Amino acid sequence: MRAGRLRERLIIEQKMVTKNADYGSEVETWVVFAELRAEVLRVDGGEQVLAERESGYIHTKFRVRSVTGIHARMRIVHNGVIHQIRFVENIKDGGRELVLHCEVIQ
Repeated sequence: MRAGRLRERLIIEQKMVTKNADYGSEVETWVVFAELRAEVLRVDGGEQVLAERESGYIHTKFRVRSVTGIHARMRIVHNGVIHQIRFVENIKDGGRELVLHCEVIQ
């Protein structure tokens, strides 16, 4: 992978669940897992009908250097937009690169 293609900055976050000290209820927060450089490979979108409602979607792919532990329960913040990771594709021999298939959370 050529470093010159990794022009975009990403923050990968993972969900952390803690207990509220006062009430004992669970509180979900997102914490930074990693800050990476990435290449945006493709952005596409469209509309679909779910449960008789029209819904828009935007899919994005990010290519990054391989980092152990990235999975589909994480999310990405890119230029202030939150993307839910849907699938992690391990490409290239030796696991040097990942392609993160994401969907914008609206």
